[in-house]
Amino acid sequence: MKKLLRFAAGTAMSLSLLGVAGVSAQTGTIGTTGSGSNNQVNGSTRTSVTTNNQNNVSASNNNPQTANSGDVNSDSNTTSTGAESGAARNDSTVRADVTVSNGASNPVVTEPGTSNDSGSINLTGANSTNSISSSHETTVNTTNNNQLQFNNSNTQDATSGSVTQTNNTTAGSARSGDATNTSDTSISFSVSN
Repeated sequence: MKKLLRFAAGTAMSLSLLGVAGVSAQTGTIGTTGSGSNNQVNGSTRTSVTTNNQNNVSASNNNPQTANSGDVNSDSNTTSTGAESGAARNDSTVRADVTVSNGASNPVVTEPGTSNDSGSINLTGANSTNSISSSHETTVNTTNNNQLQFNNSNTQDATSGSVTQTNNTTAGSARSGDATNTSDTSISFSVSN
């Protein structure tokens, strides 16, 4: 009588094939066979998981600013003092925080080692051929494409006005106001695959 026990890496046997994660070990038994018979138990499992994550994040901020302080003109006064224009000011603050996570979409595929599979052959007939085989194949393909883009356009123009004093008997101080632009931009991208 010929007896063959073969176990290949993976998941399968006893012809009880279970799903993707946590596949159970397989068991095969051949017993009490007839003379000259050919008896086989072949178990196999094939698991294939494909994950494709496409993340496209785009943000844009366009914030042109202009600050102009007015002109000061003092003309033909007996006494001219303390002439001034007010201040002109622009403020801009941009905050962006983007988080992309694909952790939940990534499969966790587990399978027992070949030592968890088992098979037994007993009480076989004369000149019989008997074999038990187990094979397991697991394929996992994960593709992550992350495209993150942030465009910030902040054009600023600050102009202080002119001061003119003419034809005054007495001329004191004359002042053009301040012109100020302020911009504060903060961007943070976080990607977890």
